[in-house]
Amino acid sequence: MNSDFKRDIPEIIYEDNHILVVVKPPGLLSQEDASGSGDLLSYLKDYIKTSRNKPGNVYMGLLHRLDRSTGGLMVFALTSKAAARLSEEIRESRVIKRYLAMVPFSPEHTLHQLGSDQGELKDIYRKDESRRMAVHCNEGETGAKLARLRYAIRNDLSPADHTVLEIDLITGRFHQIRYQLNRRGLPLCGEARYANQGLPDYRLALWAFHLEFDYPVGKEKGRMVFDRMPTEDWWKQRLQK
Repeated sequence: MNSDFKRDIPEIIYEDNHILVVVKPPGLLSQEDASGSGDLLSYLKDYIKTSRNKPGNVYMGLLHRLDRSTGGLMVFALTSKAAARLSEEIRESRVIKRYLAMVPFSPEHTLHQLGSDQGELKDIYRKDESRRMAVHCNEGETGAKLARLRYAIRNDLSPADHTVLEIDLITGRFHQIRYQLNRRGLPLCGEARYANQGLPDYRLALWAFHLEFDYPVGKEKGRMVFDRMPTEDWWKQRLQK
């Protein structure tokens, strides 16, 4: 397998003939790009080819992505039927994805910035392709998208002088959580793109901890629910000094 995978090996937590559920390490691309760095999709294709002794090309449906700097749960399809049905679930908002995001501010300050300990954030913005950033725009402008998320302050998880928020994405826009929190003066710990904090990008404090969906082939397995919290080391590496 590609040598780029030796340091951070993705963890496969569920596998059958139709799907894989995987924990993506921070710093690993979801799919190949022009950089030539290792990526999760290629790793999983190699894994299936080797573990199942499959000749030729391996089918692997990439259904959603996590930013390179974000770690956590992802699901991949191993058959075209599973890919089609899971893609439909995503379009119909039947796939639930929840994240933990940590900001370098006290819960009191975070509450002041957001106005409530739980609620919904709405923004309109567009993706600036040349800078690979989300930028504010007005409704009706070319590329304008509505972004919505629900949040709740998690005091039970928040270390001293930091705040952890649980995020439930309603829409799935480019850099959505990073942009919407930064827009309210709450850049994530490790945020180097929207608020340069002098930390390497892979230390961004954003983790996809919850994933649920209807099993795509047959009804006997019903609703699939997966949870994976970050490790203690993950938290320590992202605390601001």
